Amino acid sequence: MASWTSAIYDHYHLPPSIKVEDSIVKYVFSCKRHGTTHTHAKKDSSMTNLKNHAERCDMKASSASSKQLKIMDIASQYNEGEFRLLHIYWLLNPQVKIHSDMMLDCDIKEVYEVSKERLKELLKEHEGRFHVTFDAWSAPNSHDYLSIMLVWCDKGQICVVMLDSVEGTHWSLPCREDNIDDESDIDEVEDDKDDLLDDEELAALDDIQKALEEEEDTVIEEGSWDHEEVLELTDEEVNTKVVALTKLLKLGKCIFHKSSLQKELANLCGNKKIVVLKMIRVIERGLHLRPALDALCIKSDHNKGKPPVKRLKHFRLTDVEWTVLQQLHPILVNFLKVTDRISQSGAPLLHEVIPMMDILTWELEKAVKNMMLLPCVHAGVSWGLAIIDKYYSKTDESIMWKMAMILHPHYKLDYFHSQKWLTEWVKTAEQSA
Repeated sequence: MASWTSAIYDHYHLPPSIKVEDSIVKYVFSCKRHGTTHTHAKKDSSMTNLKNHAERCDMKASSASSKQLKIMDIASQYNEGEFRLLHIYWLLNPQVKIHSDMMLDCDIKEVYEVSKERLKELLKEHEGRFHVTFDAWSAPNSHDYLSIMLVWCDKGQICVVMLDSVEGTHWSLPCREDNIDDESDIDEVEDDKDDLLDDEELAALDDIQKALEEEEDTVIEEGSWDHEEVLELTDEEVNTKVVALTKLLKLGKCIFHKSSLQKELANLCGNKKIVVLKMIRVIERGLHLRPALDALCIKSDHNKGKPPVKRLKHFRLTDVEWTVLQQLHPILVNFLKVTDRISQSGAPLLHEVIPMMDILTWELEKAVKNMMLLPCVHAGVSWGLAIIDKYYSKTDESIMWKMAMILHPHYKLDYFHSQKWLTEWVKTAEQSA
């Protein structure tokens, strides 16, 4: 090997393995890039086969590298790993102050409003002509965009501004109209300066959230696993519930990021209304659009090509997985109703929250007694009931909610009797109030 000075050997792992065939010693070289093996007899002075492979291999690598550079030139230069590293630097630097998501959301809106007013002033000051045109392009994720562009000449330079954009398919506009009322309500709340929290309050909320998450993890590890339904659950039954939700979410992401799939789904849905949804309603809409989603997943046009091309047939849910979602839906609807009810008030009161907690507990207890549920759904309900009981038990340490219920003219002591409290418990609550 000391005499092997050619650069070709750098392409292979050294030292090579040795084998003997018909009393002929042969070296077996393994490619560093692909792991393919190539044989070279010891007595041969020519290295043509090693040289040819090295040249072809380097050429393919160079071609793939150049194609990747072209994609990176078109797409964003954002790198998740690099961003995470920068985030660590910011956290370790005491002079860097990282704002919360809510603060950044307000800043983005403020930047937009200021930029819009500044653009109005620039357009008013211009004395020449304006040219209105359209620009259309397709992003690397196959999402189509159409924008209205304004072009003018200022001090010898061409200025181009995008006034508005329309993305998605023909049904994306009605979707936005359906959500105008909801968005306007959100804007009214967020524009109220009295509702904005300062950094200290946001930090306190973050600490509370972390503490609740840690406590919930403790409940899951210590409390809920004691339930017989959870202990007897097999890995296959656990995966049935997880896979059903995962498939539905991934299919939704594929449709969201590809306008051609959106058009196809809109055609398959017919007269069914398609709206932009929050994550909590994904299951409900998925069940509503089940026939259309199944038809979309099995179309041959969406199952062509080799990986990494996403073939939709892998996201099609089985009958058992659809059954899991059907059984989960009526249970989760109760949580959605409670969330919407509490969110309507800026300051939820005890006499409103306690009855809702009782309703959730009663619904989960009723579901636990339902033997028609699949084992994975039954175990999930038991799991959720254990967590709710854990949080609800915290009210035993306070007399505030008992006073709130007793002093409220609509409830008083009758509420405790309607909840089938023991007489001793009712007397204790009355004495504490």
